[in-house]
Amino acid sequence: MSAANTRRRRIVLPAAGLLMVAFLLSRVLGMVRQVLFTSIFGTTGIQSDAYITAFRAPELVFNLVSGGALTSAFIPTFAGYLARKSAAEEAEGWRVASTVFYLSMVVLLPILVLAIVVAPLYVPWLVGNNNATLINTTIPLTRIMLLQPLFMALITVCQGVSNSYSRFTAPALAPLVYNLSVIVGILVGHFVGITAVAWAVTIGAALQFAVQIPYLPQGRRLFRFAFEIGAEGVRDIGRLMLPRLFGQAGIQASLVTTTILASMLPSLPNSGLALAWTLILLPVGIFAAALATTAFPVMSRQAAVNDMTGFARTVSETMRMVFFLTVPAAAGLIILAPRVIRVLSYGSSNNELSIHLVTLATIYYAIGIPGHALAEVLPRAFFAIKDSRTPVLVVLWTLALAIFLSVMAVKFIPGDDAIAGLAAAISIAVLAEAINLTLALHRAVPEFALGPLGWSLVRANLAAGVMAAGVGWMAAYLTHAINTSRFGSFVALVICIPLGAGIYLAAGLLLRVPEARIMAARVRSRIGL
Repeated sequence: MSAANTRRRRIVLPAAGLLMVAFLLSRVLGMVRQVLFTSIFGTTGIQSDAYITAFRAPELVFNLVSGGALTSAFIPTFAGYLARKSAAEEAEGWRVASTVFYLSMVVLLPILVLAIVVAPLYVPWLVGNNNATLINTTIPLTRIMLLQPLFMALITVCQGVSNSYSRFTAPALAPLVYNLSVIVGILVGHFVGITAVAWAVTIGAALQFAVQIPYLPQGRRLFRFAFEIGAEGVRDIGRLMLPRLFGQAGIQASLVTTTILASMLPSLPNSGLALAWTLILLPVGIFAAALATTAFPVMSRQAAVNDMTGFARTVSETMRMVFFLTVPAAAGLIILAPRVIRVLSYGSSNNELSIHLVTLATIYYAIGIPGHALAEVLPRAFFAIKDSRTPVLVVLWTLALAIFLSVMAVKFIPGDDAIAGLAAAISIAVLAEAINLTLALHRAVPEFALGPLGWSLVRANLAAGVMAAGVGWMAAYLTHAINTSRFGSFVALVICIPLGAGIYLAAGLLLRVPEARIMAARVRSRIGL
């Protein structure tokens, strides 16, 4: 292995390991937040549906104006200045960063004020039905949470700066503050109502921004006022953002469509969908987001100095590790979903119908976990080579597929069981997106070979199949030996999860999967063997 490859792995893998721990803590808190919310406000009903629906407006504003578009455009541009290793280039990069920071405020503030004022005009459309109580509950929640996107945009710039300097810890831990704030809001909301949760969302975003400031590398330089909107770097960011904004619009259209369609089902199961979505994002956030976050600045620097062989190797190694970690997570969650939901739903206001619906959504969402994981990596690879057009075109096509399949699901699947069709539509679309993006990247960067990826996926699926057989047998045995109560389900999870991990790692080692050897070596080093 060359010295360059060794240095790259020393940057990506240890940092990714640290981020996985941070993301695990964040996702666990996020799951606690979601479970606590459904325990108090339920997975169906007016208050829970109003909150989920109200969240769509600030999410829409943030993602359309900045969000993923800003991250994907900012890091390649800013990291490119740093990669050229010149004091003058670094200073110019900081002026660009400061301009983007203040420009985000200038653009977002009037949009948010307008959105707050005209909320009664568009909230009925978001709700998707004529339920006056639901509409009247959603409007004030929407107005409160519309303050959140401003802080989220500023957080995005701070994270971009830190990640470009390979500083990942503070941005990864900051969401813990947000989740804790919302958890406190949910507990308070149990006594004073759902409005407390909406305020906690906005306050949590402000705190998440505030806690990152002391840990910014050379942080003072970001806050030195600059507004050079004609600077080349700012124009580059704008050019890269524009196609991505159309992609974000498509994503938001898909999410809004799912919310509207779910609101048309008899039980209003939007909160149940949200719980299932949070659950399947656990492995995506812990593994794929951590690897993609640490690899993105490395890919951007390699692309900036035209090291396309190194770039292709970084992308390939990241994708193969993502395969290795998320394929068994998907298989395990599909098998154990009834047990997981039973444990998470204990002591809540959920009835058997709610548990059944969340279980259905979780199973069909879980099918798409590898696709969601690759969607964390592949678009970043295109953004690193400053091609934002290709991933956007692919995303728009696949989201059109998702919307079509979602509408068909509600039309042809009777009653609340259509929730399975809504989840399956998203999974099919994101898997199609991952395949199309992989092929497109191979065409754009010939050094990016498909053979190693295909072989890695085959071996990961073989190992996951062995694991699924073992875990499936154990789960079936425990169903008869214990029961499917909350306690029985908890015992089954305690036994099945480590058993599945052990079987998968052993099968991976027998199949000579390189990623299995890497993971086994890291485990041995941690326990001193």
